[in-house]
Amino acid sequence: MCMVAIGSSQSVDIFGTFGDGITDDSNAFLRAWDAICTGAQNPPRLEIPAGKTYLTNPITFQGPCKPDVITIQINGNLVASTDFRAYTASGERWITFEYVRGLHVYGNGQLDGKGQVWWRACPGGSCMKPTIISFINCDGLIVKGLRTLNSPRNHISIVGARAAVFANLYLKSPETSINTDGINISDSTNVRIEDTTIETGNDCIAINSGVTNLNISRINCGPGHGISVGSLGKNGAYAKVDGVHVSHCNFTGTQNAVRIKTFPGGGGYAKNIWFTDIELHDSDNPIFIDQFYPASYSFPDALDVQISGVHFTGIRGTSIRDTAINLQCSKALGCHGIYLTDINITASRKNPPGSKLKAICTNAHGKALRTSPPATCLSP
Repeated sequence: MCMVAIGSSQSVDIFGTFGDGITDDSNAFLRAWDAICTGAQNPPRLEIPAGKTYLTNPITFQGPCKPDVITIQINGNLVASTDFRAYTASGERWITFEYVRGLHVYGNGQLDGKGQVWWRACPGGSCMKPTIISFINCDGLIVKGLRTLNSPRNHISIVGARAAVFANLYLKSPETSINTDGINISDSTNVRIEDTTIETGNDCIAINSGVTNLNISRINCGPGHGISVGSLGKNGAYAKVDGVHVSHCNFTGTQNAVRIKTFPGGGGYAKNIWFTDIELHDSDNPIFIDQFYPASYSFPDALDVQISGVHFTGIRGTSIRDTAINLQCSKALGCHGIYLTDINITASRKNPPGSKLKAICTNAHGKALRTSPPATCLSP
């Protein structure tokens, strides 16, 4: 194991990088990580300097580490290798931090996943495409200021985090790219995602099973598929989501805005969910609960994910779809405690003249107050 001594702040370049964007710098980055993860300096700080571009194969920065806090300052650019063979061992990940407590990642640098080569070679879901950066079982995590571009798949994956903050990020992939979620989160608690712009080809933020006490605020989403709870319950899986707050977000030209989606036949629950103070700009499916996701999926519906305690409050703007409110709940359980308050959605100028918006509901129970279009379809 490398035992290079480092001070409070050192450049990754002292570990033998090339920084030319062509030559593989993976080993130099791993040597730098060994030094700060096992070193006595507390807290260590590793800098990736501006003005250089570092190419790497898939790399995992493994913990646990000796210091209580580790800071990574990314001011330069990182580009992913496009050698498909390099990804066979890493599965669906390019850069991974795993079991690192007190990790702080800052900077205005850029991570380019080189997704173009993957989208051409693997149309649709025909192969395993990597996520740009994954955080697995990292507690006390802070990530601020980064830019990620052209992710083959998710830009950021968060799994098993406790007490984490993601802020001031810019995540961008073409609208036509497939399965390029901005942020995908699962099995995590006490996480904040805020002050971030996401332009992508799939969900801006996808909230999966095992998430509790998640706060999302001041997100600019679009293009993309909106902010989604789910999908949950695939292949009969038992899902758990409890305590999601989405507020002060803007959706521009999105395929959906605020959505909950579950597979028929799943189990578990999604409850205590708030969508508050939302701005819509020509969004499709502005308010959408879909318990029949996807339309082509078939599974016995003796069980379903139970959706309850969902609040849509202060949602306003324009819709390009006549059905501005669409609550499609399962026959087996229905949705309960659905509250629509102070909703004001009007037709986009892109809609045909005279378009009138509507709400439709199936097996949805709750209350609507000061809602336009009226949601009289809600059952008590």
